[in-house]
Amino acid sequence: FTGDPVIYPLGKWRIPALTMVVITLLLSIGAPMLALGDWAADGISRTTRGGSPLTIDRGQVLESTWNTLSISVVAGIVAVLAVLPIAFLVSRYRSRSGTFAHAVVIATFAVPGLLIALAMRFWVLRTDWAFDLLDNTKALLVFSYIVRFGSLAMGIVLVAVAAVPKKLHDVGQTLGTKRTPRFFRIDLPLMAPGMGAAAGLVILSTMKELPITLLISPLGFSTLATRIFSSFEDAFVAEAGIMAVILVLLSFVLTWFLVIRKADHL
Repeated sequence: FTGDPVIYPLGKWRIPALTMVVITLLLSIGAPMLALGDWAADGISRTTRGGSPLTIDRGQVLESTWNTLSISVVAGIVAVLAVLPIAFLVSRYRSRSGTFAHAVVIATFAVPGLLIALAMRFWVLRTDWAFDLLDNTKALLVFSYIVRFGSLAMGIVLVAVAAVPKKLHDVGQTLGTKRTPRFFRIDLPLMAPGMGAAAGLVILSTMKELPITLLISPLGFSTLATRIFSSFEDAFVAEAGIMAVILVLLSFVLTWFLVIRKADHL
C-alpha cells in the first residue's frame, strides 16, 4: 500500500485512452453541470430582469450550506473515531470480537438509508430514554449517518492501521515508551493521511444523503440535499439548480483536498 505506483507506457493508445477519459468526464460531470447551471442562471437572470423572484434568499442558501458542511464534518470525524478501535482489534490484535464488530459495520452499508432512518425513528419512539435524549436532535442524525457510512471509514482506517510497521512499536517499547505516548508519537502521525481520507469519504456521502436527513433531521434543520428535494417537489427548478451547483462544487473541493490529495498515502 505504500509503494510507488506502476506506470505503463501507452504508446499509440495514449490518445484513445485520453479521449475516453475526456468523454467520460463530459458525460458524467459536464452534462449534469450544464443542465444545473442553466437552471440556476435562468432563475437568477429572471429575477434580475424584474420577473418572478426566487423562493430562496442568500441567508437560506448560506444556512443550508453551513448546515451541510457542519453536520457532515462532525459525522466524518465521529465515524473515524468510532471505527478506529475496531480497526486496531482486527489488524493489531486479531481479536474475535473485533472481527465480529468489523463484519457488522461492513454489513450495514448494504442496508438502504431509508430503512436505517425508519429503524432509528421507530427505536426512538418506542424507547423512553432514547426519546428523552435523542428525539429531534442532531446527535441522532449523526448517529444515523455513522450507521449508514461507517463502513466507508472502516476499510480505509483498517488499511491505515495495518500500514504502521510493527518494528516501530518494538523500538518504542524497547526504549520504554508507554502505550499512550507511543500511539500519539508513532501511530497517529502515520495514520493521519488515511484517517483524513476516510473522514473525507464519510463527509462526501453525508452531504448528499437524503432519506436519513429528511426523516431524522431536527425541525427547522435543512441541508442542501433537502432543499434540492423540496425545490424539485414544488417544481422550483431554478432554486434546485442553484443548490445543486453549490453542492457539486463543495463536493469537488472536498474530494480534492480530503481524498485525492491523500490517495498516495493509502
